[in-house]
Amino acid sequence: MNIKVYRLYDQAVPLQPAEEFQPQDQANPAPTDELALARAGQQGWQLLCPAAFEATWNGGPQPEDIDIRWAGVATDQPAFVQSHLGQGRLTFYPGYQVKTEEAYVVWLRGPVNRPKDGLAPLEQIVDTSLLPCTIVAEWQFTRPHQTIRFAAGEPFATLRLYPKTGLAPVDIEVMTPQDGEAAYEQDFQHMLDDPALHDLFLRLGAAPLQPAPADAGEPTAAPSSWAAQLTDPPPVSCICPTYGRVELLEEAIHSFLQQDYPGRKELIVLNDYAQQTLSFDHPEVRIINLPHRFHSVGEKYKAAVALASHDLIFVWHDDDIYLPHRLSLGVTRCDQNMVFFKADQAWFWNDGQVSGPERNVFHGGSCWRRDLFSKVHGYPHVDHRYDLEFEQLCQAEAPGSMRIDPLRPADIYYIYRWSGTGSYHLSALGSEGQAPPQVAAYVEQQAAQGQMPQGQIRLKPHWKNDYSALVRSRLATLPARNGHTPAKPAAAEEEIPFPPPFHVIPPPPPLPAAQADQLFRGDYPLRLSVILPASNESVLLQRTVEQFAATMPANSEIIVVDNGSTDGSADFLVDEPCPNIHLIRTPEALGVAGARNRGLAQAQGEIVVFADAHLDLPERWWQPIACVLNRPEVGVVGPGIGVMGKPEYPVACGQRIAEAKLRVEWLPWKGVDPYPVPTLGGGFMAMRHDTLKQAGAFDAGMPQWGSEDLELCVRYWLLGYEVWLAPAVTVLHYFRKSNPYHVEWGAVTHNLLRVALLHFNQARMTRVVTALKNDANFAPAMAYAVESDVWLKRAEFAARRVRDDDWLFEKFADSCEV
Repeated sequence: MNIKVYRLYDQAVPLQPAEEFQPQDQANPAPTDELALARAGQQGWQLLCPAAFEATWNGGPQPEDIDIRWAGVATDQPAFVQSHLGQGRLTFYPGYQVKTEEAYVVWLRGPVNRPKDGLAPLEQIVDTSLLPCTIVAEWQFTRPHQTIRFAAGEPFATLRLYPKTGLAPVDIEVMTPQDGEAAYEQDFQHMLDDPALHDLFLRLGAAPLQPAPADAGEPTAAPSSWAAQLTDPPPVSCICPTYGRVELLEEAIHSFLQQDYPGRKELIVLNDYAQQTLSFDHPEVRIINLPHRFHSVGEKYKAAVALASHDLIFVWHDDDIYLPHRLSLGVTRCDQNMVFFKADQAWFWNDGQVSGPERNVFHGGSCWRRDLFSKVHGYPHVDHRYDLEFEQLCQAEAPGSMRIDPLRPADIYYIYRWSGTGSYHLSALGSEGQAPPQVAAYVEQQAAQGQMPQGQIRLKPHWKNDYSALVRSRLATLPARNGHTPAKPAAAEEEIPFPPPFHVIPPPPPLPAAQADQLFRGDYPLRLSVILPASNESVLLQRTVEQFAATMPANSEIIVVDNGSTDGSADFLVDEPCPNIHLIRTPEALGVAGARNRGLAQAQGEIVVFADAHLDLPERWWQPIACVLNRPEVGVVGPGIGVMGKPEYPVACGQRIAEAKLRVEWLPWKGVDPYPVPTLGGGFMAMRHDTLKQAGAFDAGMPQWGSEDLELCVRYWLLGYEVWLAPAVTVLHYFRKSNPYHVEWGAVTHNLLRVALLHFNQARMTRVVTALKNDANFAPAMAYAVESDVWLKRAEFAARRVRDDDWLFEKFADSCEV
């Protein structure tokens, strides 16, 4: 049994085993109770003060009521003891994260036999068996005006393991930054591969596909409804021959793990590339590694069928993608009277783009029964056209029982991939016996260039793209034909033309000129900096820029970050430059957080406004915003948000966290006076520049889009700032029907997970992970999250925050619950 302690930075406190028990003089034996207490000091590990300090509490409730004085500590080193919680409590930050095995929890308490007059250690037990957790130790002053002292090298806490059941000897292994990123990555991957976490990361078979747009005219089943139709589903086998295509194979296996099929299933992976030994521990996936290559592709497929356990067999190509309803739909269509089935159409993936539907001439989308396979003596012993010849044999053997069924686009399950995978394609390398040598030569060349791994390979199934989302996006663009139409937008959106008509928004009451001037302290070169990330905004960017320019106070600026646009929407700023409007163009999309932070790096305003580039604004919008920001407790302010083109619609006033998946919902209007809210939508958020420097801007660890606004608001609350609404101001926001830029939904899931991993305690973090675990993109999103800087950031925030997440959710118990 081991415990691993991850050192988060070089200044982490010393860690050593607890002192050995020294036997007492036999002439003066210690009393029994003292002996037992002394022996307790042998167990565990001590955390030592890296420097001497003394502290005095004046009896007040605020953090500053404790005076901490250091001896010989450099100012650039993290303070390992701080007063952040108030109420006479000291918090020690060792600089470690702890990970235990399943049978143990961490018990952290003050050192045994080392009492402090006027200061009492507090104990805590933390379950770190699922994910690493940052540890802290706390001491409570028991009376005011008592100065306590800790010497350099003196223990301030003891870390012990408490067994959930029974006792066992334990060893500790400290992982330092010098061990390298590879060691950290390997450890985290082992955590992900632990059998106890399989339900979280691997067993995604019950995750239903999100319903695709329904076709008009006649009803069609959403993909997950195919599984609902199966009352007594038979067991099925999927055969997946492979040769030197690890990355593509991982995507194919992930496609299998996502299937919503309610019956038993197995995937047979047959590998005859001798230089790779593949492994993957999952009860439904069998991997067979052979030392010699088959003489033909047909022979290889024949062998895969012989290894299959069941009579209904699905072809599962290692370089194609299958959507989660593939098995359920196939079994539903392949009844006892049909011995061969495949759909008439497939999607076509080419260099990252999904097109189609196309006529399905591909064998990879087929399934058939073993009886038919036996009657035609299986696949012919050839390389070229082995699949077409097999299908021709089946057609000749059972012409009435072989069917190629038409499917509606929303039900197509097969994505055939051509170029852009970076791998070979058998049909492109030759015919009449020439393909296998060319494949072998290609693989050998890739291996020689170091682009193909060799030896033992532990597979990590995942999707590189959200293929379900790509298909849904393609469905939404299909023209009305053959009785099919794309999904209709909401009725309210249909009524709003583009560009939406302009409506004058009633402005807030004006402040006297002298009072308005006092809203700004004058400690920055400019009053306001408005940062507008823009991505393919069409005419709305110019409309938004012109309104900000017309309504801002003097001595302010607008910074437009053209975030990889391709529609030329920012060209007007080049054609007609303006001194207080700055254009930053990025060659590629930075994501929402990246674009906002890029604009902030150039901003010179005392107050910084992050806004979307598709807004309508009232006059004097900035006066109530600045008034609320002048409250000392406020860190970020937003206005009410209405709908551009529909000013009569209700105004949304902040957001709440509606469920453990961290889904947010708009809150209703409560009145004209400012008030705190749990979080704000990112369409308009204002902060003081000083606050951004202290509490940080948007999290650079969040790629693309999603939850960056939620993370910032949660962080500000926990660091001691408050999030407020200024309901006297309403802006109208254009709610787009689709993103004008590519968003991988795995990034959305990752960003939600990152919020929990950064800021929530163990119990709340577990609830979020449990709620998200059935998302199709959960496994790769979680793997990416734990391999990022999230643990270091978590420790950094834990050392600085003055509130915890329990406090936050208790404050907003009427609207938020996680």
